[in-house]
Amino acid sequence: MRSARKIFSLTVFSIIFTIFGGLSWPLAADDTTFLIPLEGEWRMMRGDDSAHARPEFDDSAWPTVILPRKFLLPADTADLFADTPGAKYAEDVKGYAWFRKSFELAELPGQDTQVSIQIGEIQNADRVYLNGKQIGEGGRFPPEFRSGWSRFRSYHVPQDYLRAGTNTIAIQMYFDSEAWINGPINLVDAGTAGWNSMVNDFFLNHGLEAMSFLLIAIGIFFLFFYAQRNQEIEYLYFALSAFAVAITISLQYFENKYPEVPLSSNTILKITQSALLYFPALLSLFYKYYSDGAVTRRRLWISLLLPLSGVILMAIATERSDILLYRNLYLVTIPIFIVDLLYQSIRQILKGNKKGMLIIMGLLPCVLLGVHDVLAFAVRAIDSSIALFIYGIPILLLIIAGQLSRRFVQSLTEAEQLNVTLRDMMDSFARFVPLQFIRHLNKEQITDVALGDAMLNNMTILFTDIRDFSRLSEGMSPEENFKFLNSFMRRMEPSIKVNNGFVDKFIGDAIMALFSETAEQAVRAAIQMRHELLAMNAHRSDQGYQHIDFGIGVNSGEVMLGTVGSSNRMDTTVIGNTVNLASRLEGLTKVYKMPIIISHYVYNKLTDPSEFHIREIDLVRVKGIEEPVYIYEVFDNDPQEIREAKWAAREIFARALAAYREGDFAGAKKLFEECSGECPQDTCAQFFIRRCDQLILSPPGARWRGVSKLN
Repeated sequence: MRSARKIFSLTVFSIIFTIFGGLSWPLAADDTTFLIPLEGEWRMMRGDDSAHARPEFDDSAWPTVILPRKFLLPADTADLFADTPGAKYAEDVKGYAWFRKSFELAELPGQDTQVSIQIGEIQNADRVYLNGKQIGEGGRFPPEFRSGWSRFRSYHVPQDYLRAGTNTIAIQMYFDSEAWINGPINLVDAGTAGWNSMVNDFFLNHGLEAMSFLLIAIGIFFLFFYAQRNQEIEYLYFALSAFAVAITISLQYFENKYPEVPLSSNTILKITQSALLYFPALLSLFYKYYSDGAVTRRRLWISLLLPLSGVILMAIATERSDILLYRNLYLVTIPIFIVDLLYQSIRQILKGNKKGMLIIMGLLPCVLLGVHDVLAFAVRAIDSSIALFIYGIPILLLIIAGQLSRRFVQSLTEAEQLNVTLRDMMDSFARFVPLQFIRHLNKEQITDVALGDAMLNNMTILFTDIRDFSRLSEGMSPEENFKFLNSFMRRMEPSIKVNNGFVDKFIGDAIMALFSETAEQAVRAAIQMRHELLAMNAHRSDQGYQHIDFGIGVNSGEVMLGTVGSSNRMDTTVIGNTVNLASRLEGLTKVYKMPIIISHYVYNKLTDPSEFHIREIDLVRVKGIEEPVYIYEVFDNDPQEIREAKWAAREIFARALAAYREGDFAGAKKLFEECSGECPQDTCAQFFIRRCDQLILSPPGARWRGVSKLN
C-alpha cells in the first residue's frame, strides 16, 4: 500500500511537470504564422538620450551584446564600455541603457495581419520603439520609479509603423541594481502573440496570483486551527510559512497590476525579500515541531533571529543595491535550512516514521520543475520560455497542507468513531443507569457522577412483582428463566417509558420505576402494563405456556436518589419510606386479590381522580411504617361488566367501609354482602365479609380505630 501511494504521487507530479512544461511551449510556427526572430546580437549603450530611438541614429560604435541575457548590468558588462563614451557609467548600480537592433522585411505583412513585438521579461522599466515611434512601456521611470519585472511584454505594432526593408527596434531601459532581458524576443502575428501572451501571463502572473491567494487561504485556515488548538504549534509555523510565500510571490502584482498603490518599488522589494528570508526558517520550525513535537530554545532563537537580522538590515537600507546586497548575503542561510529539512526527513524515515516522507515528497516537484528550467534555459533541450521553478515552493506547501488536512480528517474520523464508541458506551451505561436518574442528581452525564452524590426529590414509585415466580421458575432451566424474565421486562418497560417514567431497577422478577412529573403518569403506566399482560398471556397460551400474573403498588412522596458503594464499585439507588411503602402496597395486591393498589399520597396528587376507576378499600398500617395509609384499588383493567358493577356499587362499598371503621361489623357485613350481590367477582367485598365474621367473633375492643395491621 505504501509503495503504491509513492508511485501514485510520483505519477501525479510527473503529470504536473508535463502539463506545465507543455503549456509553456510557444505556439509552433506554420505556413500561416508571421514570425521574425529578434534574438541574437544587439547594440547596447548606457545613458539617457532620446535620440537613440531614432532609426537613423548611428550605433555602429556601440558594443555588442547577445539577447536574451539574464545578467546585463552593471558590473558584468563593464568591459563592453572600456573604450566608449559611456564608460563612466560602467560601475554605476542604476541608470539608463539603450538596446538597438535592425532587421529586414522583404515585404510588409498583409493588411489583415496584425503583429506585435514580444519580449519575455525586462528588468526594471522599459520603453520600446519601432522606427522611432513608441509602441509600449513597462514599469515606471523616475522620478516615481516602479519595477516592471515578472511581466511578459507584448506590444502591438500599428500597420504604418513597419517598413519594407530595414526596420529598427530600440529598447530604453531604466535599471536599479539588477538588469536583464529574457526571451523570447520576436515580431509575431496577432494569433501567435495572443497565445504567447495568454500562456506567459498565466504562468508569470495569474497562476502565481492564484497560488498566492490559495496560500493566504491556507494560512488563515491553519492560523485559525492553531487558535483553536494552540498546543499544536506546528500549525502556527506552517501558517506563517504559507503567508511568507504568498507575500513573496504576490506583492509583485502591486507593481505590475496596481501601479497606483502608494508603495514604492523598494518598499515592496523589502517586504517580499524579508518574507523570502523567513520562509525556510519557518518551514524548518514547522517540520521540527511536526515530526518531533518540540524544538530546543536555542534552535528556536537561531531560526527566528538569523533572518530577522537580515530583515532589519534591509529595512534600514535606502538604496535598492543595498537591499539586494543584504538579501543575497542572507540567501546563503537558505541552503542550511534545506539541508536541515532533508536531514530531519531522512532521520524520520530511518526511524520508520511516515512523517519523514512529507518533505521528500514535497521537494519532488521542486526538483522536477528545476530540471525543467535547466533543460529549457541552460541546455535548451526543450522548447520552453517560462521558468517554472517558482511554482515548486507553493506546490511544496500545498502538498504539506494536503498531508496536514489528511491528518486532520483522520483525526476527525477517529474522533467521530470515538464519539460513536462513547455514545454506544453511554447508551450501554444508560441501560444500567438511566439518564433521567443522572439528571435528577443534577449531572449531565454518567462520568460526572461520584460516589455519595445524593438528591432529595418528590417522586411517584411504581413497584411490580410476578406472582408465584419461585414456583414458576422451578419448571424452567436457568437459561429459560433468563429468557422469560427478559421477555417480561421487554414487554413492560415501554409502558413506563411512554408515560415519562424510567426503570430504576430490575430486581429479579420485580420492577421498580420512578415518575417525577405527575402521579397520573404512574397510574396510567400501571394500567397499560396490565393491558400488556393480557397480550403477553395470549401469546403464552399460543405457545403452550401457563399464564402469569403480577400486582402493582404505587406510592408518592419524598425519596433520596444517590449513589452507594465503594471506591471500586458503586450503584445508584433510591431509598426512603416512600419506596418501602410502594413495595408493601404491591404485596397487599396478593392479600386483597386485586391488580393495582395506590396510596392516598398518590390519590391526593391526582389532578382528576375521575379519569380512572378508583375506590378506597382500607386504612392499613404496614410493617416498618407506623403511620396508617389509606389505600385505593384501581380497577380500570377489570372486564367491562365487573368494572361497571363495582362502579355502580361504589357508594354502597363506601358506606360499608365507614360502618366497618366505626366498629359496626354486622352492619358493615350486610353492606359488603350487598356489594357482593351486585358483583360476585368483587374479591375485596368478599375479603371484608370474612374479616367482619372474624371481628364479630373476636371483637377488637375500645381501641379499635378501623386500621388494619398487616405484615
